[in-house]
Order: sequence, then C-alpha cells, then structure tokens
Amino acid sequence: MKILFADDHEMVREGFRAFVEMARPELELVEADSLEGAIDAVRKLDSAPDLAILDLRMPGMNGLDGIDRFRAACPHVPLAIISAYVRRLYQQGAIERGARGFIPKSLEAPDLLAAIETILDGQTFLPPPRGRTASGERSGGAAGSSSPLDLLTAREQDVLTLLCGGSANKDIARRLELQEVTVKVHLRGVFRKLGAQNRTQAVQIARELGWQS
Repeated sequence: MKILFADDHEMVREGFRAFVEMARPELELVEADSLEGAIDAVRKLDSAPDLAILDLRMPGMNGLDGIDRFRAACPHVPLAIISAYVRRLYQQGAIERGARGFIPKSLEAPDLLAAIETILDGQTFLPPPRGRTASGERSGGAAGSSSPLDLLTAREQDVLTLLCGGSANKDIARRLELQEVTVKVHLRGVFRKLGAQNRTQAVQIARELGWQS
C-alpha cells in the first residue's frame, strides 16, 4: 500500500515519516513539498498511490482550489486534506470538492492512524466533535485549556522537559527508554501544539508560557 504525503515544511514531512515508520512500517511513503510536486510524483510512480494527503496551505494549493487541480490531474487517486486550520467551512468545502477526508494536524498519533485507516477503507473522515477522539472516546483534552502546554500528553511533557534542558533526540530516547523515531513523533506533537517551527522556537515558547524544566 502506498501513500503520498505533501507538505512544504520539512519538519512536518519528517514527523509524518517517523509516524508511518512506527505505526504502519509496511506502507510505502512518497513525499512532495508542493501541489505540482505531488502531481509530478504521482505521474512518475509505476502505480498510483492508495491515498494522497495534501497540506491545505502549501505552494500551489491556493486553498481548496488545489483539490480541483489535483483531482483533474490525478482523477484515480483518493485524496485527503491535512491542515492546522480546522474551521468547519474548510472541512465541508474539502468534502464538497471531492476530498475523502479532512485531517487536523493536531491529532494524536493513534487518532491520526485511525483517520488514515478510515479513509483507506473507503470512508470519509472529518474531525470528531471537540472533547472526543477520532476513535470516539472522550479525550481528557482541552476544550477549556488556558494554555497550549495543557494540550501536551504526559510523554510530550517529558520530551519537552529534556528538550528545554538541551538534550538531543538521541539523549532523550536514552533517558526515556524510547526509540529515537518515537521521540521525533512526540517532538512533532510538541511543535504542533505550541505553534513552533523548530526546537529553539519550542523551547522559547515553552519558557514564555512558564514551563519549568
């Protein structure tokens, strides 16, 4: 089974790659950093991917218009949108234009896997109501959270503490007895929830929010 993942941020692609390697290592992952890159990648493949996941705001997308362009160029490839912008208007618009799903970048790894598997099974995926996970369970999450730090899982908090202490991924993995690829998945979650683009920015934001390492 083959998935195309297109996002213009290398950190996001790296995090998704780590997630796939951990959760579904049998999947073949193809990457692109723009809409044109995604279309070119499909054309160069011997067989079409089973799913294309496209970032809503990467170059070439022009918002939801990119869905029309991709479907015109690759009509036999199911696609889903992934985005940090989860307004219901975007979700409905994506489905109306033919997307099979709308995946928030804020999903935890288990819910991200559930979303992808739902779409691969031929169903439509939209984010669950606030307070529930993609699997239907109530989350302890944070409809009423006052700080992005409240959104972090216990393991993400552990990783952030070591990150703020200057530890490299390898050291974090050793200290927490995790695989380094798993550390990268947790870091991606930390970056996403704090709105950070890199390690330095994550540390800065965490300290500004009062994080004690």
